Amino acid sequence: MVAIRLGAIQTAMLDKPEYVLSLFAFYATPASGHHTSLFGFGYGGAERNAPEIDDQYNLDPRLGGERDEAAEEAYNQFQEMAGKGSVEAFKAFRDLGKKTRNGEITAFLARRFTTQQADFMAEIAADVDADIRSIWTPSETNCFKRLKAVQLDELYKDLLDLHMDTDAYRAFSKSKKGEKNQALPKLFNDPEHQKALRITAEQKARIDAWVPECF
Repeated sequence: MVAIRLGAIQTAMLDKPEYVLSLFAFYATPASGHHTSLFGFGYGGAERNAPEIDDQYNLDPRLGGERDEAAEEAYNQFQEMAGKGSVEAFKAFRDLGKKTRNGEITAFLARRFTTQQADFMAEIAADVDADIRSIWTPSETNCFKRLKAVQLDELYKDLLDLHMDTDAYRAFSKSKKGEKNQALPKLFNDPEHQKALRITAEQKARIDAWVPECF
């Protein structure tokens, strides 16, 4: 869960280049106290930002996620530059303009941002509008199998705003644990299932925002 939270913050940082530069400048001055490392540089310096179970986890290629077509094209372009030697490669890179330069700086620093003390981490997460659900969706494998049956009952009840004496809650709570593990992913990820349950906009908002308390 620590890795997922870090990945979410790093992802949000990609859209906050000025903030990332301010954070780096702070890190480089005595104002930071030099008692902690905001960034991990050098071999092995980048902290793990992906969970061991990466089901339903979509990390940006710039942060180590699987390359999409655009990322592969950019990588090949840089590789082609490198083949020209440092002098020509640097000229070619500068010709790409400030947008590319600034984007590469931001991505480089964002990927090397490391987990901080709880209060500082929370402040940074709020500043950059980090959203865990933007890169992670709960599934049977990565979440629900790990929760107890009573926790799944409470989650189902809270998400759908059910009372304990309603038929829907009673039916869910009486089902087997394995059935609950399979039912909740449908509630989160299956539009047809949501439609069949007549999920309201308010319920959908709760479903889309929910993360385990351990986050």
